[in-house]
Amino acid sequence: MVKPLDLELNFGPKFILTTIVGLIISITAASFHWQDIKNFFIPSDQSINWNFIGLLLIVSNLITFLIMHNFWKKEYDEHHNTKLKKENFENRLSVSEKKRLIDLITGIPNRESLEDDLKNIYSKSSQEVQLIFIDLKNFGDINRKYGQHKANLLLRRIARSIYNKMRRDEEMYKCPIGDGDPETNMYRVYPGGDEFAFIIFGDQAEALGFSNRLVGIFNQISKNTTDIVGTNINLSFHCGIIEIPKGETYENLEKKIDPCYMSAKQGLKDFTICWFPNDIEERLDDKKKDDARKLGEYARARLLFEVMTPKD
Repeated sequence: MVKPLDLELNFGPKFILTTIVGLIISITAASFHWQDIKNFFIPSDQSINWNFIGLLLIVSNLITFLIMHNFWKKEYDEHHNTKLKKENFENRLSVSEKKRLIDLITGIPNRESLEDDLKNIYSKSSQEVQLIFIDLKNFGDINRKYGQHKANLLLRRIARSIYNKMRRDEEMYKCPIGDGDPETNMYRVYPGGDEFAFIIFGDQAEALGFSNRLVGIFNQISKNTTDIVGTNINLSFHCGIIEIPKGETYENLEKKIDPCYMSAKQGLKDFTICWFPNDIEERLDDKKKDDARKLGEYARARLLFEVMTPKD
């Protein structure tokens, strides 16, 4: 495509004045040399006026160029405007997509983001991948006692405190299990407000190590809630852990994590946990260095948590 020249016509006072002066000079020159002009266009001894034809071709080409330039300029402007609109639309779509994948209260990735990552990353990983699901204990009581606004601020504090201490091979999501009942969730601005999911690359012992660290983070947050709700609150959670098989779907993961999660909720202590399969610990050898490290994570988990047995 031939792009138009970047021409701009400015019909201001200077242009008008210049045009008038040029016309005056042309008319004056023509009045004094009329015969020369006549001979140039209409020579008496030629049957074909080549001068006139040449001038006519120049003028016609100039007029054609100006007309085509005008068409090209319009097309170029329309193309440029379309390009700008497309870029603007793509930018808005990108912002919208980011908002779709981010929880509005905490600012961390949400359930939709977990589903996308599971489909595109975790289910295709050659490494072992673990899913940890936690549910804050008695957070509904906090919501009712201190109000939704302070409860949301506390959720944000919890999410950011955990997120800032996570390692490169650990991911965090705000993620309720199931779609929930809209009728029972109407009191919340965003349903599923106190459940989080974590993806840990590694074996079950790595997931337990992360869960053990979470207990320390929650104990630290519990000592610093005065600025939000006016008093220190004993924060704790129920926890379920399962491995993510290769090619697994989110729907199947929900079915697998649900028994662990429900079993963990039956515990009486502040921190309760349930993992599946629950016989890996029995197959570890404390004489091997790596196994000894893993056994240490299991022992610490049993010390920090009330360990529940998964139910079918």
